[in-house]
Amino acid sequence: KEDYKKGEFVVARMLMACCAADAQVIGLMSIIDTEDLPKKDSWVEVEGVMDLSQERGVSNNNTFKIPVIKVERLTKIKKPESIYVYP
Repeated sequence: KEDYKKGEFVVARMLMACCAADAQVIGLMSIIDTEDLPKKDSWVEVEGVMDLSQERGVSNNNTFKIPVIKVERLTKIKKPESIYVYP
């Protein structure tokens, strides 16, 4: 995405509670120390350390913290049999 910083990407899945109509994307910002980012809509497995990243608000200058994965290992994987995760 255009407003991501260098090395940032989101690792996400589709969460479904009941049916496809209620499915929504859930994910975490991930940071990697390489420019070899995964391609959009590719399937990857990440291993790393959870941390907090300080962000600045878009409409104001307030800062806030968001959880991030500091990626230590990124592995390309095959698309799973089901693209959904369930609570």
